[in-house]
Amino acid sequence: MGAISCTCRTSPAPTAPLPTWLRLGDRQFYMETPEWKDLTLTTAITSLFWPTRTAMHVEYIAKPLRQNRYQQPVIISQEQYQALVQYIMDSFQQRANGEFLLIEGGGYHSRDNFYEANGKFHLFKTCNSWVNGGLKAMGHRAALWAPFSFVVMRQVRE
Repeated sequence: MGAISCTCRTSPAPTAPLPTWLRLGDRQFYMETPEWKDLTLTTAITSLFWPTRTAMHVEYIAKPLRQNRYQQPVIISQEQYQALVQYIMDSFQQRANGEFLLIEGGGYHSRDNFYEANGKFHLFKTCNSWVNGGLKAMGHRAALWAPFSFVVMRQVRE
């Protein structure tokens, strides 16, 4: 599943940064499928083939992710970082005051939340294409289309 992980600093600064994992996905899928065993055929087909509402899944993880074949660090400039932050911010639906729209009762556990997101989710606009869009937004090498995570990972490994 495509995700962007970043270390976020809050104000006032905690004793250590809060590693955060962000994923864009189908809102119905997120709300009705906390575990793979909960997936129904209707939810799967609707998520893939019908443009549906999106949600942003924000998970606060206990420690920074470690580099492996599924997770790669990307060294970026300050300008690229600002472009990525803007891309992420633009993905969230926000009130006039900039507050994100929390989906009440949507988290799977005490370390995550769901927020309303902009755009539609479907076969050609998936979590992986969202991550690929983040690479594009900051001027990094990106795929023309990224339906699978390995397509995104190829862009950051080479």
